[in-house]
Amino acid sequence: CSFFLVILSHTIEMKLTIGSLILLGVVKSLQFHPIRVHDVSRSDVLKGFLASSAVIAFPQQSVAYQGVYGMEIVTAKDAVLDDEAMGSKEVKTALTNFRKMYSSVKELKQSVASNDQYDVTAVIRKDFDPTFVRDTFNNLNPAFDKDTQKGTDRLQRAIIQDLLEVETAGKLSSGKPRSEKKIALVTDKLNKLEEGFGKLDAYFASASS
Repeated sequence: CSFFLVILSHTIEMKLTIGSLILLGVVKSLQFHPIRVHDVSRSDVLKGFLASSAVIAFPQQSVAYQGVYGMEIVTAKDAVLDDEAMGSKEVKTALTNFRKMYSSVKELKQSVASNDQYDVTAVIRKDFDPTFVRDTFNNLNPAFDKDTQKGTDRLQRAIIQDLLEVETAGKLSSGKPRSEKKIALVTDKLNKLEEGFGKLDAYFASASS
């Protein structure tokens, strides 16, 4: 009998030890590791916006967001603006800011056409701050119903992606001029970015500038 009691005692102690080790591992895995501000880049912020907007807009399909491109969406010509929302300060300001960004893209294209060594990245970082872009798009959304937002959300995400690509393509190497191949790439990315802004602006065709 005493033999079994000893075995039982050791078994209980072993289970307690294993349980403690497991608990310790869980606690360590949950330890908070603060993110330093300087570790977060512009591209991280923009990519985070892309990911979060997909989850918010399409929670059941966020992993396969490509499927949204095949969905029926309200086109710009069929879009109806919400008059009450369009009269709000937030939407008015957002539309003004959006069109300023659109104008900035057009001016940037002209600058590159005039000077193929133009500092594209500096303009992108100055005129297209990630938080500013995100807030502008978020404040535009109330102008449309949910069905229309499926189309505008797709365009907004495409613009964010194009901004990332323009900034990357436009970087100048120290002491090295932009090659013909790089110039063509930058021009192509800017054309695509301008096209994206134009498509989204078309949804506000009936709104005054």
